[in-house]
Amino acid sequence: MLKARICLSAVAITFLIILGGCTTGVDPSPHPGILRVVLTSKQTDTMLVISSDTTKFSRWDEFWARVYGGRVYQGDNYASLYATTSMDRITSVSQNMLAREWLDGTPITIRDTATITPQNSRYREGTVFEFYAPPGTYDRLDFALTATEVATYIPKIYINPVVLPPGVPAVMSFPGSYTLQEDRTTVVEVEIAPFESLLRFQDSFLFNRKMQIISVTML
Repeated sequence: MLKARICLSAVAITFLIILGGCTTGVDPSPHPGILRVVLTSKQTDTMLVISSDTTKFSRWDEFWARVYGGRVYQGDNYASLYATTSMDRITSVSQNMLAREWLDGTPITIRDTATITPQNSRYREGTVFEFYAPPGTYDRLDFALTATEVATYIPKIYINPVVLPPGVPAVMSFPGSYTLQEDRTTVVEVEIAPFESLLRFQDSFLFNRKMQIISVTML
């Protein structure tokens, strides 16, 4: 029996060699594109009123968002998104929505002593997803964005819990047109208004997540 299988294999190999110039009729799979989702804070959203105090920027401010569960849809079909194109399959990232940088692009850190204003600085943006997906046009981008606390330090230290409104799911949907091409990167820029998204409720803030897609570009 073993000899018979060897003989059949030899015949099959010879047959393939003879037909080496033939095609199978199956087109090669296209190379994937890359979808990059960038989160940025609304540059004109610069203050929060707490107990009659109006906040000002400080180098300690923190409002961390956890972003996860990225998917891009084509009808009912979807491709999952991860934080990087590595094989690690990182499913979530955290980003400080109040982090700022000087106008030359240098990040502001706790070692800086200069006064921080909307005129001499801006919010920093960050990549929350960057992963491969088959080329084509997609009609929806989904991901979850949550937060647990906002901390501001000028004129006073205020640290308040942040929660989603009751019954509101963590996942948000952004219908649109997102086209990916082979070996190219499509960048989706999502803007959130960090302070405008907060609604005072007793000793905490409801996180209404005022967000929108502000640009879709292909590199």
